[in-house]
Amino acid sequence: YLPVLVEDLVGVGPGLASAIALVVGTAALAGAIISPVGGAIGDRIGFRPVLLASLGLSGVTLFLMPPAPGIVPLAAASFVFATLIAVAGAMVFGLLATETPADRRSTTLNLVYLPLYAAGLVGPALAAGAATALGPAGPFIAAGGAVLVGTLLIAIRERATSASRIRTNG
Repeated sequence: YLPVLVEDLVGVGPGLASAIALVVGTAALAGAIISPVGGAIGDRIGFRPVLLASLGLSGVTLFLMPPAPGIVPLAAASFVFATLIAVAGAMVFGLLATETPADRRSTTLNLVYLPLYAAGLVGPALAAGAATALGPAGPFIAAGGAVLVGTLLIAIRERATSASRIRTNG
């Protein structure tokens, strides 16, 4: 739905395709560049805190996209979002690679893609519904809210799991 935001900013006509390429292309570039860096950050700080931070900040970034006042700020927000999502992905794979028992690691790592494929099927319909109900900003508002709620649930679970580990190992 980024192209819809771009079209709202520049209108239909010359420059639309270039503006879409700038906004979407910078996001793809960010993901390719930052993933290895994200892994190194997770190795140093810890996968869980970096995962929570990247998810939370990506949810906030989604809210910043619709009101972007121009193509450059929208491209910047898209770049930041893609960077944060690439870091989150690196953290998920890092956690799975280090915490899944060796006899289940391959299967588990391959099953990671199942929710992504399911999201590719269900997501566009949900986004279309959000766009219909709320306008072009709808998918970003809905996604930002979902990401923030998911992040909160993960943080609550992580806190409970950490407290349980402390009591057990205490």
